[in-house]
Amino acid sequence: PFGHSHFAPTAALAEGLRAGRAAVLSAYFPKQGWQNHQAHERNGLVCAIARCMAVIEPGARGGSLSTGVKALQRGIAVGVYGETEGATQLEAGGAFRLPNAPEDAGKRFAEEWKQARSVEAPQGQLFR
Repeated sequence: PFGHSHFAPTAALAEGLRAGRAAVLSAYFPKQGWQNHQAHERNGLVCAIARCMAVIEPGARGGSLSTGVKALQRGIAVGVYGETEGATQLEAGGAFRLPNAPEDAGKRFAEEWKQARSVEAPQGQLFR
């Protein structure tokens, strides 16, 4: 949760950006630095634009878990990976389990993404 001026993409993301297969989105001014409270705002933005999301090894509480819960509440398909208390909570709430093998997880996520529907919400509800 900071502005574009503070962002350094990985090599893979940089290639995706050059090829037009990726985008970087920030709700903050380009030179704005990190502030802890913005992490929840960023997660709200993720939920507002997501069609399907993966949550990797979420803890028993925290941002990953709360984002997964928020997505499930909005009807967004959530894949969960890891043997953590947070993963168990999300799965109990309706998340689908991602397989351990990366190639299998990728295939499962792609299948769910194809079946996922876009979530419509009045603009005032997007960041709750």
